[in-house]
Amino acid sequence: MFKGYAKGLYLLFFTEMWECFGFYTMLVIFVYFMRKNFGWDSATATNVYGIFY
Repeated sequence: MFKGYAKGLYLLFFTEMWECFGFYTMLVIFVYFMRKNFGWDSATATNVYGIFY
């Protein structure tokens, strides 16, 4: 099934996968940081998240 693909395609796939994983993980940490340190409720933190995104 995967015999026709270049070997570098697997590297590109995993690089892109980890980049997306890291990006969305940092956004979750950003919302958690705003809720805990600023005392914002969920609606305010997600509004700032939406503006940032």
